Amino acid sequence: MLNGKIRMDNFRIAVVAPFPLSTDYGSSVRVVNELMLLKNAVAQGYISESNFEIDIFSYDVSPTYVNYLSDMDNIRLRFISALNWCTNAYRMGFNFSRVFLDSFLIGSFLRGVKKYKYVHMHTIIPMIYFYNLTKLHLLNTRQLAVDVHGIISYEVGDKKISEVVSKIENEALKMTGTIIVNNVVSKRFIEDILGKSYNIKMLPDAVDTRIFNPLKESIVRKLRRKNDLNNSFVILYVGSFTEVQGVDKLIESFEYVAKELSNSKLLLVGGRWSYPVYKMYKKKCVRKFGKRIIVKPSVNYIKGLNNLINLADVTVSPKMPSTQGNQKILVYAAVGKPIVVYKTMTNYTILREYGFYANEINAESLAETIMKAYDALTLKKFRSEEQIKYIRENYSLTSHSLMKTLARIMNEL
Repeated sequence: MLNGKIRMDNFRIAVVAPFPLSTDYGSSVRVVNELMLLKNAVAQGYISESNFEIDIFSYDVSPTYVNYLSDMDNIRLRFISALNWCTNAYRMGFNFSRVFLDSFLIGSFLRGVKKYKYVHMHTIIPMIYFYNLTKLHLLNTRQLAVDVHGIISYEVGDKKISEVVSKIENEALKMTGTIIVNNVVSKRFIEDILGKSYNIKMLPDAVDTRIFNPLKESIVRKLRRKNDLNNSFVILYVGSFTEVQGVDKLIESFEYVAKELSNSKLLLVGGRWSYPVYKMYKKKCVRKFGKRIIVKPSVNYIKGLNNLINLADVTVSPKMPSTQGNQKILVYAAVGKPIVVYKTMTNYTILREYGFYANEINAESLAETIMKAYDALTLKKFRSEEQIKYIRENYSLTSHSLMKTLARIMNEL
C-alpha cells in the first residue's frame, strides 16, 4: 500500500479463461468487464500508477475485444489464443470434448507458469487441473484465485456425474487462495460447503454504460422499420439456449401473450454456442408461430446489442434458480427497458423495485408478468429514467464502489 493506494509495480498476472473471448459469449463479458474495471480503478487512483502485465489465455479472442481493450494505461495485455482452430467446434456446458480442449489450453499456460505472481482463473473447470498442480509445487494456493461463474455440480443434471464433479470441485476450491463470486447464491453455497472462514470475495457483475444506453426515438423508429417491427409489441430475449436459461418456458409463455396481444412478436437472440439446441428451438418456433417468433443465432455485444435492446418494448430473462449470475439484466436495465424475470435472490438483489417479477417458475406466471410490463408501459407507469440512474450508480464500470471492491480484492492477493 502507498498512501491508501495499491501499488502493483512489476506485477505479472495470468488470466485463464477456458472459453472463446467472443462478443456473443456470456462468460467472456465477465472477463472483459473485470479488465475494464481494473483500468478504471487505475485511472481513478484506487490502484497507484504502475506498470503491470496481464497474459490472457483463452480459446480465441474477438478483434472487437482487442480494440475495446487497446487503451489500457499502464497495463500491458497479451492475448494467447491457444485454440482458435477449434472455436467453431466449441459447445457450452459440461462435455468430454471440453475436457480435451481445456487440457490443451492449460498445457499452453503451464510452459511459463512460474513467472506469474498471480493466477486468476475464470470458472471452476480449470481447478480440476490446478488441484494436481499445487501438489506438484508448480503453484501455491496464495498465488491462485478463481472467479466462480457458477457451481458446476449444481448445474449438472445427471445425479451421478454431479456427485463425482462435486467432490473434485470441493477439493479444488479448498486449495484456492481467493474465491471470487458475482452473486449471493454462489457465496452462500460455497460457505455451506467450505465454511465461512474461507477467503470468499464478492465482486458483482457490471455494465459499460458508455455502450448501453437509450437511443433517440427517431433512431429507434428507423431500427424498428429496418427489422419490420414498426407496429409490433416486441419482447426480447438475448442469451444462450440452455435449460437453465428457461427459453422453453419463454416460448410456452408466448402462446398466452400472443392471444392477448395480436401485434406481439418474440425475438430470441443467441444459441450459437449450443447450436443443436438452437436449431431445435428455431424449427419448433417456425412450425408453431411462423413469423411471430424471430430466432437469430448471435449478436455482437459491443457493436450490435445496444441497438437490439433499444428496438424492444419489453425484455425477458427467464433464468431458472441457479448459482450463476444474470449479467444480461444489467444490460437491459442500462438501456431503460422493462425487465421480466423470476423472483430469485440473484435477480432481486440486482433489480430491486425495478424488476417485473414472476412469482412462480412456469409459463403462465411468466406470461402474466409480461402483460404487467405491457400495462405499465401503456399506462406510463414504468420508471425508465430512475432505473437507468440506479444502474449507473451501482453497477456501471465507472461505479466507485465497484472499483474500490476490486482494489480491495487485489490488495489481499
